[in-house]
This record gives sequence, C-alpha cells and structure tokens, in this order.
Amino acid sequence: EEGRKRRRTATTYQQHVLQQQEDDEDEDEVYCVCRGPSFGQMIACDNNRCRTPGEWYHMTCVGLQPGTQPEEWYCPECDEREP
Repeated sequence: EEGRKRRRTATTYQQHVLQQQEDDEDEDEVYCVCRGPSFGQMIACDNNRCRTPGEWYHMTCVGLQPGTQPEEWYCPECDEREP
C-alpha cells in the first residue's frame, strides 16, 4: 500500500515538474511584430507560402479588434508582397 502511494506521489510530482518546464518554455517564447509573449487573442497568416509559417500575431498589434477575426488574413510581410 505504501509503495503504491509513493509511486503515485512521484508520478504526480513528475507531472508537476514537466508542467512547470512547459510553462517556463512558453514564457521564453516570443511572437508577433512586437516580439512579446503569447497573450490575448492571436492570429496566424493564411498564406500557404508565408515566409514565417507558424508565426502568431497579437490581433491588436496588427490592427485587428479581438472578436472580429477575418475569414482570411495575411501577416504584414505577406501583405506587403501581395499586389
């Protein structure tokens, strides 16, 4: 019984440590033209040939109002290249 409890506690602690590591990594990541952390509503470029695939932008940084996400949106770099 005690060994079983100890294993469960160790597993819970390991999960806690892993979650803390993931949270710390998330805090170190930067996004958007402002190069800030992830917060609020964010949007990604819909251009299949985007030069920065996987980049996320804070809606307010790119002139969009939260809650009014367009059906299709191009990041500032792709928007400049489009005719």
